[in-house]
Amino acid sequence: FCLAEGLKKINPNEYCIAVFNYQPYKLQTDVVFEFCMEKNTDPAFMPVIKIYDAARRELPMQVIKEDSNVSIDCRKRIVFSCELEPLSLNRFDVSVELVPNAKKPFEQEFSVRTPYYTAEVDGQTGLLRSFCLHGKEYLQKEGFGLYVYDDNEDPWAMAPEQLTRVGEDPVPVSPARADGIFRHLRQVTVIEDGVIQKTVEALFAYGQS
Repeated sequence: FCLAEGLKKINPNEYCIAVFNYQPYKLQTDVVFEFCMEKNTDPAFMPVIKIYDAARRELPMQVIKEDSNVSIDCRKRIVFSCELEPLSLNRFDVSVELVPNAKKPFEQEFSVRTPYYTAEVDGQTGLLRSFCLHGKEYLQKEGFGLYVYDDNEDPWAMAPEQLTRVGEDPVPVSPARADGIFRHLRQVTVIEDGVIQKTVEALFAYGQS
């Protein structure tokens, strides 16, 4: 709190985020935080959130799903890209403006392309189908599958055989059909898509799970 004494007061209708960089050098990173803004009770309007650094420059940011499942519009989870000054408390301002509601569904595009890598998720299985870094493909087949192992109740894994393997008799977890209480969900769907991150959600089933 002593470090925060030198920060200027926030502007009306704005929020302040303080991030401490303990490293002795500048740090380029993504910051994730949640905050409660003033409740919006009019469904015809939606909040537009902007993040500014100390020089009042607007930063790349994205609204993502909150950790909770409470359906209230005043709770927001934000990720933004920034550069943190070394060994100091970095201040960022958050502004919120209500505008006419114009939400659009995410395009169901299961690939990501950057100047450095490309990644592609199979739209049927939800598994990673390709990961190419600097022109080199690192997957020969679908990766990051889910498996169930026979194991014991020891969470510390202290037995000699547990130090060299993960359980026995691995069984792959299959993609699930969206039925029952999940019938309104897609088997594979994009749930986050913005300037910072893309998240693909997939349903899998094993037994009654």
